[in-house]
Amino acid sequence: MGVAAIAILSRSDHQVRPPEYPKRDLGDLWEAVERDTSGAAATVSDALGLVAPIEVQRNLGYADLGSCGVELIDSRGGVILVVLAGDMSDSRTGHVFLGEHPANPGSDEVSPGSDQERAIATALVLATRDAEPSTKVDAARWMASVLIGRKAD
Repeated sequence: MGVAAIAILSRSDHQVRPPEYPKRDLGDLWEAVERDTSGAAATVSDALGLVAPIEVQRNLGYADLGSCGVELIDSRGGVILVVLAGDMSDSRTGHVFLGEHPANPGSDEVSPGSDQERAIATALVLATRDAEPSTKVDAARWMASVLIGRKAD
């Protein structure tokens, strides 16, 4: 996890998302997943092809010190890499990418606030809500908190 990510983890709930990141309106997914775990899992399966249970396989730090990536693995062995871009010196700062870091070929940008981004945030919540704390789980929880705009209770 980058230095920026570590600094954000220590901020209060209302300051989870750095001001330069896009604002999203994904709702309180922490509560939504608790209320309807099966529905959340179905949404993730439909949008991303991941079948619950989902776990965080590993986290990746990047040389730019602001980007954070986590690899999610599902019950069938399906894997996706989710990257939250740090300072990209362009309009992609704070955007989510699938497949690779945005500086690399093979990265697919996800529109902020889109149904796909909501499914990604939901997958992060599903993967971390009952997981024991660890560096990789903490990175995924941080990413979910940034996307949702609030920390888990």
